[in-house]
Amino acid sequence: MMWGFWYNPDVEKHEIMGKMRCYPIFYDNDTILGLDNTGKLALNWDVDENTMNGEAPAFAGHDSTIWINLRSQFKKELEEVYVTMSSGSNFVGATMLKWYNTN
Repeated sequence: MMWGFWYNPDVEKHEIMGKMRCYPIFYDNDTILGLDNTGKLALNWDVDENTMNGEAPAFAGHDSTIWINLRSQFKKELEEVYVTMSSGSNFVGATMLKWYNTN
């Protein structure tokens, strides 16, 4: 799963996200389910952008220019949003529904 983040100066400040907005993007669903392209369970739940699957990265886009640029240019912002979303009770189903229904 990927997350789409963007800054919108025209929206009301959100209690958790501020003026940032974030939505899940269901891209490459075989990877989020831990499957490789053969359909076999190959990856654990804790796969991240640095996980290797044998000699190749777990994510096919690992070495793509867009992801390299995104991770290098927005490292601090990505870390801050991840910490905010994964700490305490911020990242729960009710919060996700609230984001979808009010933003």
